[in-house]
Amino acid sequence: MLATKFNVRGLTSYQLKMIGIILMFGDHIQQMFEYVGAPLWLHILGRVVAPIFLFLSAEGFHYTHSKANYMRTLLIGFIICNILFTGI
Repeated sequence: MLATKFNVRGLTSYQLKMIGIILMFGDHIQQMFEYVGAPLWLHILGRVVAPIFLFLSAEGFHYTHSKANYMRTLLIGFIICNILFTGI
């Protein structure tokens, strides 16, 4: 009876995040162990992660109360990652 009242379809954002984390972990495992013959399909499945996380970012922006704070947080995260990954 409760299932018919809340007829929800699709995946939640939490489920999408968990799928993305698992696929990203597999992609990193493939990159670390490529020299010993890790399967290429782990890398191929890992390519799905970026669109998932971009979708979740767009959904978060759409449903946030303060779009300016949300963009500021994304910008700060971008700057920090840029500094850490490029060494600038």
